[in-house]
Amino acid sequence: MHALQKMEHKLEECKENIKTVKDLAKKLLDVAKKATNTPKNEELSEYYRKEFEKYPTTIQEIDDVTHALQARADCRFHTEEKVVQEYYQRQKTIQNLEEEMKSKKVDVENHQQQIEIAKKQWLEPLTKLIAKISRSFSEYFHSMDCAGEVDLKLPDNAEDFEKYGVSIKVKFRDSEQMQELSQNIQSGGERSISTVLYLMAIQDLATAPFRCVDEINQGMDPINERRVFKIVVDAVCKKRTSQYFLLTPKLLPDLDYHDAMSVLCVYNGPLMLHHSEWDLRKFLRRRRRLVD
Repeated sequence: MHALQKMEHKLEECKENIKTVKDLAKKLLDVAKKATNTPKNEELSEYYRKEFEKYPTTIQEIDDVTHALQARADCRFHTEEKVVQEYYQRQKTIQNLEEEMKSKKVDVENHQQQIEIAKKQWLEPLTKLIAKISRSFSEYFHSMDCAGEVDLKLPDNAEDFEKYGVSIKVKFRDSEQMQELSQNIQSGGERSISTVLYLMAIQDLATAPFRCVDEINQGMDPINERRVFKIVVDAVCKKRTSQYFLLTPKLLPDLDYHDAMSVLCVYNGPLMLHHSEWDLRKFLRRRRRLVD
């Protein structure tokens, strides 16, 4: 009776051991399936089955393979220690470079933000300024029954600031399209007119005590010279603006003058009286006689 109880007790222990081993096997199976991305309710794929067939199935054989691989690794470590040290050194260098790259990336982003802020502070006022110049430029051309506009020329790369520029487009005939001002398209007189009117459009935005323009009518045909002269007179005499000096070696006959204008003729040559011999009183007396 005692022997039977002893055997039953031993049987219970075996059952417990079997249960423990089964639980451990299930856990290890779950680990294996997780490592091989195999769902819990499915079998291992054919690929992993073939891979596991390459390895032994008993614990002793697995331990032997493990010890052999460990010994092989230890031998390699001892024979190629310099290579291992170099590996860790390079790994550390890579980590340092990655940290430096992150820091540089942050610096680049900060600089980019500063560039965007500076570009906005520069570009928005410039765009408004060009628009004002274009309005005045267009009005001057419209008064001549022509067309003109001024645009800000933008490069393909918005940060290539050297390629920003001003585009002046004009049209002198109804049959033409608006074209950019160029020596290959417009005549010399047309370019002179465009230049003068562009300068006047700029001057409308700037305050100065006086302005001096020298020979703006050179190279113009008589029709355009009259047009430009009239525009200059209207702009200078009919607005509260700066004093204007227009210097020219010649003027067309029958131009339109304004009461606010003064015409001064400057004479020069070898027969002119030297300034040291000037008699201002005599000049004034002659002036009075002419007026009377």
